[in-house]
Amino acid sequence: MKLKLQTSIAVLLIGLIVPTIAALGASSYYFSRDSASRLRTRILGDTARDVYGEIVRLLDIAKIQTAYDRKRLQDVAVDPTDFSSLARSWMRPLDTHPELAFISITLPNGDTLRMGRSSNRQLYLQEWRFEALTKKPQLRVFVPKDYPDRPRYSLAEERVDDSRRHPVLQAAERATRGLQVWTHSYGFLGEQGFPGVPGTACVTPVDRKDGSRIGLLAAGIDVLSLCRYLQSLKVGNQGYGFVVELEDGKPRAVIAHPSPDVVWRKLTEGPRSGDSELVPAAEIGDGRVRAFMTQLPSVIETGSQAKFVPIDFEFDAERYCGGYEYLKDVSDEDKPEWIICTIMPEREIMANVWRNNWFMLGIGLTILAIGILASLYLARQVARPLEKVADETRAIGRLDCKPRQPIESHVQEVSDLGIAVEEMKASLRSFQKYVPADLVRTLMLSKQEASLGGVSRTLTVFFTDIVDFTTLAEQLGPSVLVEQLGEYLSGMSTQISAMGGTVDKYIGDAIMAFWGAPLPNAQHALAACTAAVRCQVVLRALGQKWQTAGKPCFTARFGLNTGEVVVGNIGSETRMNYTVIGDAVNVASRLEGLNRYYGTEVLISERTYREAGTEVVARPLDWVSVKGKKQALLVYELLGLRAETRPDAQEIAGIYGQALERYRQQEWELAIELFSQVNRLRPDDEPSHLMIARCRAYQQQPPNEDWDGVHRLSEK
Repeated sequence: MKLKLQTSIAVLLIGLIVPTIAALGASSYYFSRDSASRLRTRILGDTARDVYGEIVRLLDIAKIQTAYDRKRLQDVAVDPTDFSSLARSWMRPLDTHPELAFISITLPNGDTLRMGRSSNRQLYLQEWRFEALTKKPQLRVFVPKDYPDRPRYSLAEERVDDSRRHPVLQAAERATRGLQVWTHSYGFLGEQGFPGVPGTACVTPVDRKDGSRIGLLAAGIDVLSLCRYLQSLKVGNQGYGFVVELEDGKPRAVIAHPSPDVVWRKLTEGPRSGDSELVPAAEIGDGRVRAFMTQLPSVIETGSQAKFVPIDFEFDAERYCGGYEYLKDVSDEDKPEWIICTIMPEREIMANVWRNNWFMLGIGLTILAIGILASLYLARQVARPLEKVADETRAIGRLDCKPRQPIESHVQEVSDLGIAVEEMKASLRSFQKYVPADLVRTLMLSKQEASLGGVSRTLTVFFTDIVDFTTLAEQLGPSVLVEQLGEYLSGMSTQISAMGGTVDKYIGDAIMAFWGAPLPNAQHALAACTAAVRCQVVLRALGQKWQTAGKPCFTARFGLNTGEVVVGNIGSETRMNYTVIGDAVNVASRLEGLNRYYGTEVLISERTYREAGTEVVARPLDWVSVKGKKQALLVYELLGLRAETRPDAQEIAGIYGQALERYRQQEWELAIELFSQVNRLRPDDEPSHLMIARCRAYQQQPPNEDWDGVHRLSEK
C-alpha cells in the first residue's frame, strides 16, 4: 500500500493529536455528567421537599382545626347538636385560613352542618336534616349571620347530595378510634350543591369515653391553593412540580399542577353536565406528566421509601429528568397517599456539560486544524504540484481539456511536466473538433485501439439542409458566408448535442446526425424529434438577428427516419470515420428532400412517429414511394412537441388524417372538403393545397383500378 507524502505527514500528526484529545474529552465528559447527575438529584429533590413542606403546612391547618373541635366536643365545651354555636366558632378559622375550603360535622343520625366558602370568597352554611319518617335529606343554605332563622333557599331532593354517601363518611370507615384519616381528593360541594373546587378532607371521628360516637368532624383543604403554590415554584426555566394521588399503589389522579385546568375540568355532556370533576390520571392533558407516570412502578408501596426516587423519560423527542418522593413514610399514618413529583428538561441540567464538551471539542479541533495546516504546508512544497499534474492527467482521461494556468513549481522537472500537459490538452482540443467526444470516451474506456468494424443497431438518423443555399451563397462574400454558415452550424450542432445526438458530418451546408450510438438511448426517436423542433426555434432567433444586421435569413428542411443501420468505424486502416450506413440512412436523406415537394420543413417516417410516442404532434402527410425504393412509406410532418404546440395543431393533424384516408378510398369530394377545412384553419398550408389539386385531377381523370394511393416520385 502506497501513501502520499501529504497523507503520511497528516496521519502522523493526527495520530498523536486525536487520541490525546479523545482521552481529555472523555474524562471531562464523564466527570461533568456525574456532577450534573448529582446536581439534578439535588435540584429536583430540594424542589420536592419544598412542596412537601407546603403540603404539610396545608394539611396541618385541617388537622389542627379538627383536633381542636374534637377536644371541645369531648370536653363537652359545646353541644354537638348546637349547630349555631359550632357555626359561630368556625367563622374565625375560615377567615384566618383561606386554604380551608370547609369545616363540617356529621351526627350519627346523618344530620350535617357544613360551613364553606363560595366562589366570591363569602362564607355560607349548608344544613342537612333527615326527616324522621321518610329518612329523606333536606338541604337548606344560609348566610352565617341569618342562621338558623332565615334560610336563603332549600334545594330539591334530586339536587341534594346525601351526606351519608359522602366521601367523608367513606373515609371514616377506615379510621380506628381517635385516628385522623384523609379522604381521596374530590370536588367539594359548592353553595349551589354542585362540586365547586377540588380538595381533600381530614376526617376525625369523635367518640365518648364509653366508645359511643358523638359525631364526625371534617375539614377540607382546597388543593387549588396548592396549584397556585406550584405556579410560583421555579424548577429551572421549564421544569415544574405536581402531586399525584395513589389508590391501591397506582396513580388515581393528578391533584395539583401549575395549570389547574389540567386537573379540574367541567363536564359538558351526559347526566352530570355542568358538574366538575378531577381528571383521571390516564386522561391528564399534560403529555409530559403522562410520559412520567408510565415510568412509575406498576404498584407503589406507599411508605416503603422516604427518599427522592429519580426517573428519566422522553416526551416529544426530548429527554426529561424527574423523580418522586412519598408524602409519608412508615410512621406517617395520618397523611394522604400522595407522591410529590418534579420534572425538568435534561438540556437544562446538561447545558453546562454540553457547553464544556463543545469547548473541549473546539480546542481539540483547533489543535487538529493547526496540525493539518502544518502538514499541508510541509507537503505543499513538493507534493502539491505533483498532485495537480496527476489531476490534470485524470481530467484528460475524461476528455476534460479546458485550458488552465500552467502548473508552477520551484522544481524544474515538475514545472516542465505541467507545461507539457497543457500542450497535450491543446492538441486534444483540436482533435475533439473532428471526432465525437462520446466516441472517444468509449474508446478510451475500452482501452483498445480503434479498428474497422460495425454492428447492426436500431437508430434514428437526422438530415438537415438549408433551402436554396447555392442562391444565398452567391449573395454573400466568402468571409461573410463562412461566418454566417458557422453561426448556423454551431447553433444546430449545439441543439443536437444537447439532446444526446452524435453529429456525423457536415456536408457543405447540410448536417447528418444520429441518435442511439455510441451511447445507447432508449428514446432516440423522441430525442431526434425534440432536436429538430429546438433547431427550428434557434434558426428563427438567428433569422431575427440576421435580418436586423441586413443579412439574408436561412430556412432549413429536416428529414428523420428510424431503422436498422450498421454503425461503427468505416474507412481504411489509416483513416476511418465513425458513421452509420444502410437503407434507413438513405430514407432519412430522401425525407429531407421531400420537404421541397410538399412545402414542409420537418418530415419523419412512420416508425419514427410510432417510437417517439405521444410526446410529439404529427400528421400523416402522404403515402410516398421515393426514388430508388419500391416499398411505399407513410410520411408524417412533425408539427411540434405536444406540450408546446398550439391547440389547433392536434385538430389539424386529426382532420388531415381523415382527409388522407378518404383520399386513399377515392372519395374525392369528401377528401376535398376535409382538406379545405385544414386550409381554413391554416390558409398557407401547402400540403392541403397540393392534395386538393391532386383530388381534382383524379376527378377529371380517375386512376387505374390497381391504384393503391401511393404517390411515386421520379426525382430525389
